[in-house]
Amino acid sequence: MKPRHANSYVLKIPGMDPGRPTRRVDVLERDLQNAVVEALRFDGLTVLETDRQQRRVFCKGCRRWFFVAIEETDRGIPDLLVTSDRWPPFTFYGLEMKRRQGIESKEQGALSSRRRIDVLYSGSAEEAITEARVRVRRFEQNLL
Repeated sequence: MKPRHANSYVLKIPGMDPGRPTRRVDVLERDLQNAVVEALRFDGLTVLETDRQQRRVFCKGCRRWFFVAIEETDRGIPDLLVTSDRWPPFTFYGLEMKRRQGIESKEQGALSSRRRIDVLYSGSAEEAITEARVRVRRFEQNLL
């Protein structure tokens, strides 16, 4: 998948005629989070996802899909809580995922400025995975 923009990728459908045009798909924060969760779990870490549950709803009037929150977490809680059996007991690393143009909430900004959570801005899954691994390793080195 060759990026056209920092926050999108080209979707290639297997078996698709090479002459047929591809379509641009925006990278969602959820896509970045899924990639990071999979990579960190592959690395042997325990990753808890704390984001809210959402449901897709179609608006017949404007003919668009929207995500509606079913359950919400408290403001400021990061998307991911990472821990490892190698770390001291009761130790978690809070990681908030944002797309490159994402905006952190006031609560997230306050926690981030006090170094209680880490906010990771990324434009691609590969970049998010690499940066998350670097940050978790740095956190782990400071602990041990």
